[in-house]
Amino acid sequence: MNMKVRQIVMASMAVAMGVYSTAWGADGKANAEAGPAVETRTFKLTYASAAEVAERLNAQMCRELGPDGKPFRVATAYEEANAVSVTASPETVKACAGIVAEVDVKPKQVY
Repeated sequence: MNMKVRQIVMASMAVAMGVYSTAWGADGKANAEAGPAVETRTFKLTYASAAEVAERLNAQMCRELGPDGKPFRVATAYEEANAVSVTASPETVKACAGIVAEVDVKPKQVY
């Protein structure tokens, strides 16, 4: 995906989630008009289920309400790829990375 398309997609996601609005300058850089910075990180899982990890992240990290009055979901599961995408503030993404590291571990074998 080229950089301009990526910028448009990221801005659309952020605005749709009610996190902040973005204006793109002539230089192609984003200028946040209000609100915190937002980043997206995708975690490829080896052992854990993407649906279960996304559910856990949303349960632990969804403290704020979105524009529709429902809890703002930070994680989306991509079961086909067994991956979870997190879109939130840098601090929340870092916290989610820690949770993913804790739960995506090789299960203990029982003999």
